[in-house]
Amino acid sequence: MKSLVAVVPFAVVLVAIACGDGGQPMLVALDAGHGGEDTGATYPVDAGTDEALLFEKDLNLAVIQELASLLEADTDLRVVLTRETDEFILARERVDVALDKCESQFGRACDLYLSVHHNGFEESLVDGPQVLFDEESDILFATSLHDRLSSGLSFPPEACSYSYLYTDYGLTQEDFGLPVHEGLISATTEAYFFTNDCEADHHLSGAESFTVCDDTGGCRTVTLGPRVQDEATAIYDAVASWQDRSQDDAQGKNDYGQGCELHGAPPLVLVQC
Repeated sequence: MKSLVAVVPFAVVLVAIACGDGGQPMLVALDAGHGGEDTGATYPVDAGTDEALLFEKDLNLAVIQELASLLEADTDLRVVLTRETDEFILARERVDVALDKCESQFGRACDLYLSVHHNGFEESLVDGPQVLFDEESDILFATSLHDRLSSGLSFPPEACSYSYLYTDYGLTQEDFGLPVHEGLISATTEAYFFTNDCEADHHLSGAESFTVCDDTGGCRTVTLGPRVQDEATAIYDAVASWQDRSQDDAQGKNDYGQGCELHGAPPLVLVQC
């Protein structure tokens, strides 16, 4: 539930899926949440910049880098990034940054916009996936993301030796106050709680190195665990699955989503198809 993450700075994933026009490759805009002075969640919780061992902004960027590599290997997809460095971009400006890049590089609007974040909470034993969405039209893609993350990541992480409380937070409907663009489907992935002791230990004992540079050219090395690759793969699978369904829908080959019912009310909405 969103009430659990009140201590975390603004966190959202906006996703828009559609088939490329006229058989063109799908344009995917990837956004690594937070950045620069906005660190996102920290481990330990509420640690200052000098005391924190891990920053959410770095994990977000690492996942986006891995995901971009997977997507770029697909000949049916093209990728732009809202940020490639440790820079601060206002949340409300990120969608427009993505659309401008798609227009300048490819001459048309983005088909998909995906921003990656990770949850946080003051209780370090809490963990579990959550996907947020804005409009009812977003819910099928949000469901695909949730299902892929839930099955593609192990909970708890391997070699967890701390007290651990798992909850599948499912789907949460919330108005993020972000710009709305016609044809965009939005959702939010919070794959797990960055502040969980087991999740943090997984990354602190990891051996995967990522280079993070700021907008002045200064660079540092961040070491994280293999969960970065696992998460990127799960999100890629969700994108590929949704792309296949979108193509079939455009050709009238299936009625995916028809007959689905929403149960409950914000912030928790369940889908039954």
